[in-house]
This record gives sequence, C-alpha cells and structure tokens, in this order.
Amino acid sequence: MRFPYSMAQITDVVAAEKHPRDWESLAFKSSGEASSQCDSWLERTDGKLDRIRLIVRAGRVELPSSYQAALLLEDERIRGIDYHAVPRNRFYKQTIPKGWHEDIIDPNKGATEKGQHERVDLPDIEPYDLVDFLRKVCKHWNILLPPDSETLL
Repeated sequence: MRFPYSMAQITDVVAAEKHPRDWESLAFKSSGEASSQCDSWLERTDGKLDRIRLIVRAGRVELPSSYQAALLLEDERIRGIDYHAVPRNRFYKQTIPKGWHEDIIDPNKGATEKGQHERVDLPDIEPYDLVDFLRKVCKHWNILLPPDSETLL
C-alpha cells in the first residue's frame, strides 16, 4: 500500500504550524527506571486534518545523548532527531554523521531505494536537559507549545 502523502505534502506538514491537540501540556512520563517519554497528538493551526504525532524519548533522563524525537504522520515516521557519538560509514561514504542530526524519511520509497532516508547535521540542537531538547525539537518542526506550558519530567 502506498503512503497517502507525497514528499512535497510531507514537507508541507513539517513546515506548517502545529500545536498539541486542544493545547494540552506536554508532559513526560517515566517509561522505565531512568527513562522518560512524551507522546502527543498534534493539530495544524491552519485547520487541515492530518494525523500528526510527536514522540520524544530519553533513554536516560540525565544523558542528553540518549534523547530521540520522532514526528509521525498517519502512524509513519517522517522525521527524527537523534545523536550518534561516532559517524557511521558504508562503502567509504558517511551514512550517519557524528553528533545531532535529523532523519528525513520518505515512506513512499522502499527501504533500499535511494532517497528513502536522508540524514542532515543539526549542530544547533545541543540540549542541556530533556525539557530544552523538547523545546528545540518543537522549534525545529514548527510546533507551538501551550502558553502556560508546564512540561514535567
């Protein structure tokens, strides 16, 4: 089954202003001994009805390099932000850059097709804690936080 959005439409969804559904606060919930997760449905401010979801995870709350974020559209991952301590190469070509990067994913292409998964450096992310990471991810993906946001760890 083909993904119902073209790459141009996916880019439009990422660029569009979004906010948590009903302007609910984004709260982190413990998902293990030292891990935490925030999972929220998003709405577009322009009123278009897309099923958009933001997931932010911390493998270890005190370790920024364990943080990850994913933006899903119709339950398919279309963007991701995460960290790799060392670059990864395949056939002498760098496939995953060192440091913070964004995964740009086209669900219309198969896993082995060129252009299905691209990684772009994000040197400006560098979070100092999980709430800072959430704020930087939201700014990068045009997600507005509730005005009285009480983001909890």
